[in-house]
Amino acid sequence: MTSFFANYQYYLQDAWLKEREVQNPGATMYPHWMQTINEYAKGSLERTKESMGRYYDRKAKQQPDIKVGDLVMLNRKNIHTQQPAKKLAPKLYSPYKLLKQRAKLAYIIEISDRWDIHLVFHVSLLDPYRRCIRPAREHLQCNRRN
Repeated sequence: MTSFFANYQYYLQDAWLKEREVQNPGATMYPHWMQTINEYAKGSLERTKESMGRYYDRKAKQQPDIKVGDLVMLNRKNIHTQQPAKKLAPKLYSPYKLLKQRAKLAYIIEISDRWDIHLVFHVSLLDPYRRCIRPAREHLQCNRRN
C-alpha cells in the first residue's frame, strides 16, 4: 500500500498525462489564438520602442566630453543653499576636479567638506570648465550727463 492510497483510497493513475483525443475543437484554436495575440503584442511593443527612441533622440542633448582629472562646473539644479532667493545664487559652482567615473554617465567630484551633499553627479549636471581667454575683464564706463 502506498501513502497516496492510504490518504485518498485509490491508486494514482497517470493516464491523464497521456495524449488523448481532443473532444472540444475550440481547445486547439485557443493556443493558436493566444500565440497570434502574443506575436502582435511583441510587434506593437517593438514599434512603440522605436518611435519613443526617435522622439527621445530628437530632444536629447549631446553629453559633454569629460574625462577623469578634468575640471568641471557643477550645475545648481537640485542643490539647496542658504541663499535668500534662488535667482541670486550662481547657476554654476566653482570648478571641481573629477576624481573617478562611477558609472557610464556618473562621476565623483572633489568637493570640500563644508558642502553636505553627495559626491556623485550625473554628467548632465556637470559642465566642462572653460578658462577665460581675457586676462582681466573690461569694465564699461557709464557716460553721465552733468
